[in-house]
Amino acid sequence: MRVQGVNAPGARQRRGTGPPHPQRQRRGHARVAAGREPGGGDGGGGAASSSSSVADLPLPEGEMGLPFVGETLALLRDGDSFGIERTRRYGPLWKTHILGAPTVMVYAEPDVRAVLAGDGAAFESWWPPATAALVGAASLNLLAQPRQGQVKAAFTRAFGEPAVAAYLPAVVRAAVATLDAWAAATRGGGGGGGEGAGPDGAAADAAAAEAAAAALGGLPAARAALPLCDLLASATFHAALLGPSPADPAGAAPGEGAGAAALVAAAAARARLASALAGGFVPPALELPFTPFGAARAARRELLALYASALADARARRGGAAEAQAGRAPAAIDALAAAPPAAAGDEELLDGIVACLFGNAGAGPTMLKLLQYIQPPDHIFRPGAEAGAGSGGGGGCRWWAALREEQRAVIAAHGPAIGAAALEGMPVAEAVAREALRISPVVPAIFRRAVVDFELRGRRIPKGWLVYCHTGGGVLRYNQDSFDPARWLGDGGGGGDAAAEEGGGGSGCPLAPLWQGEGVGGTPFGAGSRACVGRPLMMAQLKALAALLVRRYAWRSAAGAAEPWVVVPAPRPAAGLGGFELRRLPEGEALPVAGV
Repeated sequence: MRVQGVNAPGARQRRGTGPPHPQRQRRGHARVAAGREPGGGDGGGGAASSSSSVADLPLPEGEMGLPFVGETLALLRDGDSFGIERTRRYGPLWKTHILGAPTVMVYAEPDVRAVLAGDGAAFESWWPPATAALVGAASLNLLAQPRQGQVKAAFTRAFGEPAVAAYLPAVVRAAVATLDAWAAATRGGGGGGGEGAGPDGAAADAAAAEAAAAALGGLPAARAALPLCDLLASATFHAALLGPSPADPAGAAPGEGAGAAALVAAAAARARLASALAGGFVPPALELPFTPFGAARAARRELLALYASALADARARRGGAAEAQAGRAPAAIDALAAAPPAAAGDEELLDGIVACLFGNAGAGPTMLKLLQYIQPPDHIFRPGAEAGAGSGGGGGCRWWAALREEQRAVIAAHGPAIGAAALEGMPVAEAVAREALRISPVVPAIFRRAVVDFELRGRRIPKGWLVYCHTGGGVLRYNQDSFDPARWLGDGGGGGDAAAEEGGGGSGCPLAPLWQGEGVGGTPFGAGSRACVGRPLMMAQLKALAALLVRRYAWRSAAGAAEPWVVVPAPRPAAGLGGFELRRLPEGEALPVAGV
């Protein structure tokens, strides 16, 4: 059997593979040929000769460590430097022994795509036991082919682009309510109040801050942006999944009133469950009440009950009178409830939703990239400051200005609502989203297990070994990478003359057209038959957030773009983007948001 990869730098890779050749499958060997790294070296160079045997190839370079434990202790001790140091020593493909099994680490994007394209042929999906227990054996992560493809079809209909377009009002409203509550809790109100508003205004702001902090469950007290972004990821995901809260009337002003407070409180409660679930993926997997894994298992049970109830309600609406559906905004749960049992059973639907939540949990650090690298100038953040003061760090003000200019044009063309047509007209916001995903993908790594011997870069990976595919273009250089959305803009980037002045102009990124195919910007949504079903929702979440931020808010953090990130156990800024402040823009500065 042969799973064809990439034969030269920039060559386009086949999107799928045919059925395995029966004779070669019996021999238990597969060939995965990947491209040579730019600059040469011994990293591949095309498919091996058909006369050579995979069994005769050498293993990847690397160390297997101590008996039984392998290099697991070194991974826990060294953290980020574990992968960086070994990649410098051995290149983008090397062996180790972690998580109780021999493992091959794969970093180069063509290699990652070649491996992921072989799902169901040369590889099977594998996740650490703790992950498998938390996402569920019937989830899309772990179902075997062809059943995985059948169940995935139901989720693709529920989270595809046409469906997500219908969920946007609820998604935007959830984001606005969350951001407004955070601004009120941390800055003493919004809309230009708070500072210099007099004793009565100050008292009102203090009361609003106390109420908002209570609705948010005390999260703003940390004065860090990561808890906000984790909350935004959960709130917008659940808005798409479950629809708007019944207590949150669509006609109310965004972010205001008792309905918005109820929405924020419910979102914060779900976010705590999502955070507890995500916290259980770090070993050891000891199911005790006081361990992270025990708390994660408890959170999973609560989430399953929530989703089972929502699924039952959706089916009841489908089987009830027409007025039960009248006026209800679309939600993904309704689409999933419509799936016939033969296409997706209840266990598959519920485990699948939990797996989607698990994937979406990584959206928080991705969203945080927007707050870290895009900041308004000082005179916007602090009214009265001298215009032009402050840089925001890392070209942040330039991209803030480009996004702001784009939003003015979008409002002129489509009105103040952030709907599907508006998102389509946001190339700068899309470039910003892609760049955030390139550096900090939602799921930074994907596990596979070889079901046959296979070849990668002229090396043999034996049957039964794990393959750890890194999906982010910046995984080895989080603190040396540059945030430059211009790489995704064919005309050299948003920001016009300012972009050219700061070196962002020119011909743009020649790889930008390859985003949908086989470019080298990372594989943030995976590839092959198990590519993430949440891509349309994640892109909508990021673009809508970028639009809302520059229309309605100003923010600052202590270190800005200079705050370093850590990678182990999950990518995040070292201090959670500490010293973070968010405020509502005054009416005269804010751009309108409507239709939510």
